Amino acid sequence: MPTTRQAVYDALTREDDYAKAWSKGKQSKVEGVEDHMVSRKHGHPFSMADWFDFHDLYIDEARYGYANYVPDEKPLLIRALKAASMLIAYLQTNATEADLQAIAGKSRTEFPVNTGGLKQFKQKSTWEGEDKV
Repeated sequence: MPTTRQAVYDALTREDDYAKAWSKGKQSKVEGVEDHMVSRKHGHPFSMADWFDFHDLYIDEARYGYANYVPDEKPLLIRALKAASMLIAYLQTNATEADLQAIAGKSRTEFPVNTGGLKQFKQKSTWEGEDKV
């Protein structure tokens, strides 16, 4: 039988508590970012690419398990939980509360991805970093 959203949130909190064991030998140099969310090498939060790579690892393993044999869904579920935890960690280390308030409950089409590299940047932004649009 399906579970509640709150039960998933509770599981994600337990997953974060488990992940804190990965803080051994790490020290965050960024206020508000916990030790287990930073690189051991430089003490700064992992980048978006890092979090997405961690996420993809778990999703790839889950797909592999799904395509093969697992006695029950627990091997798939734990990897989905860990993948979700990676995305939440990305949001925690890269988004502000104001960012989350601005985007939550809205369509992704309200926040387009601009392609075109430097040419697009020059057209859409000033050199001071302010958007022209």
